[in-house]
Amino acid sequence: MGGIGKTTLSNKIYNDPFVLSCFDICAKVTISQVYCARNVLLCLLSSICGKTDQTYEEQDDWQLADQLQKLLKGPRYLIVIDDIWAKDAWDDIKLCFPDCNCRSRILVTTRNMEVAEYASSVVNTALETQCMKVLALSYHHLPHHLRACFLYFAIFLEDKLIFVNSLVKLWAVEGFLKVDEMKSMEEVAKKCLKDLVDRSLIFIHKESNFDGKIKACGMHDVIRELCLREARIMNFRHLGEDISSSIDIPSSISRLCYLQVFILKLSRHKVRRHPFVLPSEILTMQQLRRLSLDWNYLQYHEPTEESLVLKNLQFLSGWNPLYCTGSVFRLFPNLRKLQIQMMFLERPSQLLPRPGAFPFIPLRPARPLPPLLLSPPDAFPQNLKFLAFSGTSLWWKNLSIVGKLPKLESLKLAHDAYIGYEWEVFEEGFPCLKFLQLKDLGIWYWRASCDHVPCLERLSLDRCRHLVSIPQDFADITTLALINISYYSESVENSAKQIQRDIQENYGSSIEVHLSSFKEVMNLRVGCPHHTP
Repeated sequence: MGGIGKTTLSNKIYNDPFVLSCFDICAKVTISQVYCARNVLLCLLSSICGKTDQTYEEQDDWQLADQLQKLLKGPRYLIVIDDIWAKDAWDDIKLCFPDCNCRSRILVTTRNMEVAEYASSVVNTALETQCMKVLALSYHHLPHHLRACFLYFAIFLEDKLIFVNSLVKLWAVEGFLKVDEMKSMEEVAKKCLKDLVDRSLIFIHKESNFDGKIKACGMHDVIRELCLREARIMNFRHLGEDISSSIDIPSSISRLCYLQVFILKLSRHKVRRHPFVLPSEILTMQQLRRLSLDWNYLQYHEPTEESLVLKNLQFLSGWNPLYCTGSVFRLFPNLRKLQIQMMFLERPSQLLPRPGAFPFIPLRPARPLPPLLLSPPDAFPQNLKFLAFSGTSLWWKNLSIVGKLPKLESLKLAHDAYIGYEWEVFEEGFPCLKFLQLKDLGIWYWRASCDHVPCLERLSLDRCRHLVSIPQDFADITTLALINISYYSESVENSAKQIQRDIQENYGSSIEVHLSSFKEVMNLRVGCPHHTP
């Protein structure tokens, strides 16, 4: 019925200051009996943005609807739709109003009871279906290569945290990434990921504190339903299976002459009794770009006559330190990222050898093994930019070898990678190093000067519970921008804050100091190893 004050009441509500203060976005549109869906969308966009953007005028109707949906996704909004006459009018715009569980409200006025009941029932009973239709617009306008990347999310379990590094490797294995001469595989993958985030098809779960890179992502339930539905339509399948038992990799693996990415890892929750035994033929696969391994041993320590120079290999992780020799590394001249890892098992009883198995050195036996020795600097690939050690139990003094790598920018030491109470940096240190991470190490004293790491930008300390302090001379590193520490002692916190104050006072610049909520309050005098100042 007309003339009873519906519009007047809606205007009073819309213009009430208290009501407006409860919402992040407010917009109002009058539809009337003769209406144009495009004009309604433009009016709402104009009401939200304050003016009509010229770019909106040039867009198609579906693009306008997509823009409106994105603007309303997240903030708490109030939308007033005045004088709607037909169900079709509601159907044309209802998909633009997402429900993000933030108590947004839509106020509709109509003189038609059937329209009122229809709009109310649809909102209350089929909202997820409507949202899916809106989101489907984004999916169906994806480029072909992005569709494949999006559908791949169907292999992950619901609410599973998806780590970007692993996702990129899987995309690469499936051949989804179009790599050209100007961009690396990692750069292409990051662009694909950003495109999916920008289109609201996935969300960022975790970003790096250091450089803002996406570390983990996820997918909302409604979007996952869309992903599963489209994957079924496209007959999308994932054929990968977890390896649940020990295995010798057959030499026939080398017949995959075009293989670029080889990942051989178990779930974190599965324990291995034996290592993977890699055939020497793996060193003949010239197209390999990335080799990521679990606990492993080579059949032969030294390259054979059939071994080839793997010019394309850029990423190697899980590499056994026993094979960090010049004769092996010379096969990887263009290696940029190297992670050296000695795998530890929980109990010596897990180290029972199989009959006829390739002999290997037990890890964590009854008697501790002597520390490993590093090869000389010229034995390492000279193009290395990223190097990580984990569980290798090397002496701190051997780290000076690593410092001689001419292009090293990132160094990560984790899980007793180096042993000893004191790390004293000698000689020239690490002249090109930009990022240094120490994690779960038994170090107490760290002696270094600003001259040893003159280009350091980011320092991360994690679970170095015994460390007394950060070298105070780091306050003179003019490039230092971030110190991130967790599971720390109070003295480490104090030294980090003192460095922050000194940089501010001496250079007039500032650095960020990120402290986690986990602080280890310890009396450093109790149980402290012998130390001479």
